[in-house]
Amino acid sequence: MRESGVKILRDFTDLTTFGFYEGLKNYFRLKKIYNEFSNYLYLLRPDIFLPISFAGFNLRLSAVAKKLGVRVIYFAPPQLWAWGRWRAKVLRRNTDKVICLFPFEEQFFQNLGVKAIYLGNPLLDYVEQGKNLPSNILNSVPPGSKIITFMPGSRKDEIRNHLPLMLHIFQKLKKEIANLIGFVITENSNHLPTIDQLYYTKEARYQIMAKSDLIVTSSGTAALEAGILGVFHIGIYRLSLPSYFLARVLVKTKRFLLTNIILKEDIVPEIIQPTFPKLYPIVIKLLQNPQSFRKERLLRIKNILGPSGAAKRIAQAIVA
Repeated sequence: MRESGVKILRDFTDLTTFGFYEGLKNYFRLKKIYNEFSNYLYLLRPDIFLPISFAGFNLRLSAVAKKLGVRVIYFAPPQLWAWGRWRAKVLRRNTDKVICLFPFEEQFFQNLGVKAIYLGNPLLDYVEQGKNLPSNILNSVPPGSKIITFMPGSRKDEIRNHLPLMLHIFQKLKKEIANLIGFVITENSNHLPTIDQLYYTKEARYQIMAKSDLIVTSSGTAALEAGILGVFHIGIYRLSLPSYFLARVLVKTKRFLLTNIILKEDIVPEIIQPTFPKLYPIVIKLLQNPQSFRKERLLRIKNILGPSGAAKRIAQAIVA
């Protein structure tokens, strides 16, 4: 957006939090930013307000915009099917249109009285285009290598919670699998330990994922990307203890990984509050015995998400 001329008031990294408890801890910092954005809405009074995800923040801003008579189109709405269904009333009252990210959401939100539509998922195009771009980083991988990719997440709390366990896993795997190469896809590799045959990178995300024999990822968009690529993966999710206990009370869905949620079956392993004894046996089994999973089951995701060209359809729906 910055490259296309959009005026950036705050970088999104200023807003991100990880976990229920962490969100509460950051309340006063986020409230200050919310007040800043709210005042800007009053001054600017745009034709369209387009909140994207981040429900705790954007639902309140949507209410402000609606009071000002601004048209509100919510893209990637709050996941009420997982928790907080009481927010449906707020979403219904303060939006003119909701554009869903997943096909099952359209009927779900419509049943709650929300004007929801599903037009496809833009990730289909981005992943397909990205995996075919040239990349030098894979040129150094010896032929016949097994590749494992770790994706700890983008937020600081996610990296702190997931990366040490991932590095421990890789160091143990190296002793068992001689031709193993590892990648860690992360935005910031400063101060991370140097480990032989392990590469930190923020480039060539989809190319590396597509060439991987296995991906270990934190729950989120990365799991869906792996599913679209048809690469088997393991989803992990480690929370602080306060957030974990709150999640057990609030979250209603039985599955937390988007791959399994979309496919409506437990195809990919999900491990909440992972430990080395829980995770390592699964990782090494999948690396040593790739026949233990069926790739074609994952590839159904592409058909479920719908045809390509979603970004254009969504853009047209926003300005329609």
